[in-house]
Amino acid sequence: MAWKSATNFLLILALVILGFSAITSESRHLRRINRRSIFDPVAICKHAVHYSKICEEVASASPHVTSPVGLIEASLDAAIVKAQKARVEVSSLMKAKGKDYPGIKGSTLSACYDNYDLAVDALRNSQNLVKTGGNHADLMTELSAAGTMVTTCQDGIDEVPEMSNPIGSLHINLDHHVSNCLNLGANLLH
Repeated sequence: MAWKSATNFLLILALVILGFSAITSESRHLRRINRRSIFDPVAICKHAVHYSKICEEVASASPHVTSPVGLIEASLDAAIVKAQKARVEVSSLMKAKGKDYPGIKGSTLSACYDNYDLAVDALRNSQNLVKTGGNHADLMTELSAAGTMVTTCQDGIDEVPEMSNPIGSLHINLDHHVSNCLNLGANLLH
């Protein structure tokens, strides 16, 4: 009899543990209050991206972040602004320095300008896919392309020994924003 009680207890305990483990990570970031789900972007930022502080700043700066889609849209908006700023900074450097960036340095900055321009296009395409409920694979392709464009700029600069990234902190910040967009797209929209 004691054996049967112990077996039943263990079976019930196993079912309870299995039930708790079945909760998805996304549902853990939704709290229930009065039968309504409350979206918690800070919790998602802490678990879904590599650069949680940036994600949290984006979420707190936008009043429209009330869902995973809203968080991705706000993150894309922020990444586009950073990519446009990087493009403008590189363009200004190329114009201001004139003859200071001849040859390989000038070519590298020009390539960065083009890559930032392509990153803006890929981020805008991503934005459109999110807004229209487009194909997830297409979204991930566009976000990956944006990340590749940003990385390619730094790779080009790294190949010129006498050159450092003249917009280093802006570039790194842009890279982090794009990385977060890619993580959010992969973790929240599928």
